Amino acid sequence: MHRRSSSITPPREVKERMRLMKLVLACTVTLVLTMLALAQQPPRPAPQMTVDSIIRLSKAGMTDDMLLATLRARNQPFNLSDDDLIKLKKAGISDTVIKVMLNPAGDKTIPPGAGSGAASPQPGAVANAPPPPVDNTPTATEPKSSSRFRKMLDSTKSAMKQGVSGASSNTGTSAPGGGSLNGGPFVVDQLALRNILSQYDPQTSLSKQFPHVAVTVLKSPPMWGDYHGGFNGCWTLQVVVWSDERTSKTVGPFDWCAPRDEQWVPAPGYHRNMDPMPRLIDYDYTTGIKRMDGPRPPKGVFPNDRETLELFARNNSRHGTMELGLDADSRFAMMFMNLRLAMGQSLADEDRRVWVVSIK
Repeated sequence: MHRRSSSITPPREVKERMRLMKLVLACTVTLVLTMLALAQQPPRPAPQMTVDSIIRLSKAGMTDDMLLATLRARNQPFNLSDDDLIKLKKAGISDTVIKVMLNPAGDKTIPPGAGSGAASPQPGAVANAPPPPVDNTPTATEPKSSSRFRKMLDSTKSAMKQGVSGASSNTGTSAPGGGSLNGGPFVVDQLALRNILSQYDPQTSLSKQFPHVAVTVLKSPPMWGDYHGGFNGCWTLQVVVWSDERTSKTVGPFDWCAPRDEQWVPAPGYHRNMDPMPRLIDYDYTTGIKRMDGPRPPKGVFPNDRETLELFARNNSRHGTMELGLDADSRFAMMFMNLRLAMGQSLADEDRRVWVVSIK
């Protein structure tokens, strides 16, 4: 006699375990897929920084180092208006931070705060050297609108580069009071203009730092805007020296000649913004755009009117109509830097006690 077989039904607890295993597997697959989807999503961009946010961070105690690191990490160039620049300066934002705001991808090797130092002459000048190759043509990755900013930023690096690199062959240190190897003393010594300026104090208004010197260029040599290397020529100058607000004396006309009166020659590739914005404490003291022979300086060290720029362009085969204050390797810049240094003025950006009234 055969016993009939019957199907064995799994116990209830076995079914419950299988259901739980399926549920766990489904959750695990869902979690893995979610993580993969999140990993493939692009990171959320950081919010755009503004002038007000920079000021808030500074007032919150963030150092220049931290501000510079943040600006470079965001890599967000600012398009700063004149009002923005004034607002930043009033808030105490340093020039170094403002420069990185304009160009966060610029030179990252410059230490913060180096822009406020004066460039002092060092021995071993490179005189009569050929100019470095210059290519100011905007590339495919650089829009034309940014080329002017790049020139401005290159020039403002000057205050960080310790730019005047030494004396030329005409140091004349062997003659008492300064003497030229081309014969006789320098013209500044003949006219008793040597070291007439006191030490510049960046914390004090120009209204309390005399003498002031107004320079008028009565006659310029041909192509005075070209590169200074190997140049021979003379400027006819006249200066008005103000010992205080009411007392002045006129010196000249006299000829300043190269290489006779050269003592320092900028090295090739030297850049300097020779006409930066005035300090806030000097804004009300200047004569604005009116260029006078003293006692108060104008807003700009160099004339920037159309007639002067056209004259500069006609005598400059390198940069077209580039502004005088942004061209630190021209023959004119070499003359003016030598004159300033000989009278005892440092090349600190804010020291505006010597200015050019006009150029002929």
